[in-house]
Amino acid sequence: MSVKITSLAKGVSVGMVVGAATYALCCASSKDKRKLKSGAGKAMKAIGSMVEDFSNMF
Repeated sequence: MSVKITSLAKGVSVGMVVGAATYALCCASSKDKRKLKSGAGKAMKAIGSMVEDFSNMF
């Protein structure tokens, strides 16, 4: 059961990240896009940490 929950959590996290990135890229100015690009690595680390912590709970 925990494997299914972990897969679900990863899928939801990836979906949220992709949706937010798509929205940000389509509606951002070029200056904002550069800031988004520089912060993308930090965001991916945070999402990975969140998924790992969530999976450790189960």
